[in-house]
Amino acid sequence: MRELLPVKLLYVEDDYGCREAMTRFFASSCQKTVAAENGRQALELLLAERPDLVVTDLDMPEMDGLTMIANMRERGIFVPTIILSGSIGSDLRKRAASLGVFAFISKPCSLVELWAAMTAAVSPEIAGTPSAWAGQQAPRRFISF
Repeated sequence: MRELLPVKLLYVEDDYGCREAMTRFFASSCQKTVAAENGRQALELLLAERPDLVVTDLDMPEMDGLTMIANMRERGIFVPTIILSGSIGSDLRKRAASLGVFAFISKPCSLVELWAAMTAAVSPEIAGTPSAWAGQQAPRRFISF
């Protein structure tokens, strides 16, 4: 059995079935999990919940994942972010890396790979530091699975 990560996670996914299934995984993996169905809703939850980690899809209605991440960065929010998406083109990866995304994991994903990325993203040098919410960019690493 894996340990519970002592973090609040925001999961952003427009597909209802995927969102429900993955929210159950995250709820069993993290101290608290909140979910949004698009980037616009996620930005509202981000400000209200102040999560320690964000996992997001890219292709969503109203606001896509990269636009949401860009909005986060423009507001000075550098919470570690993992992209979990079926859209894996090299241009998207480059743009994600330029936005300071921690990891890009292709769907369908291995839960072992996702867990490894989540654990690495909230390692002590990143998780819980005030820099994620104080307008300073946290240390950047980019992992691609």
